[in-house]
Amino acid sequence: MSFNGNITAISDVHYVVEDLLLKFPDIHGSIIVAKQDQVLYHKSFASHGNIKADKNAQYLIASLTKNFTSAGRFKAFI
Repeated sequence: MSFNGNITAISDVHYVVEDLLLKFPDIHGSIIVAKQDQVLYHKSFASHGNIKADKNAQYLIASLTKNFTSAGRFKAFI
């Protein structure tokens, strides 16, 4: 299944994210997918030493525009 912007169920979100993680296994950070007021997916990935990522992890970000661009591009698909 490839992402075509038509996510209709929470299970679809899980499938799309898991598919992306197989293609890009070096993803480090948190992914949250929401539609209207409902969070469809929220999970964190990677670790640094003995510290595991969790949903409340805070990250140092070198460029804020990357986050806005990424969020905007994803929002355009929903």
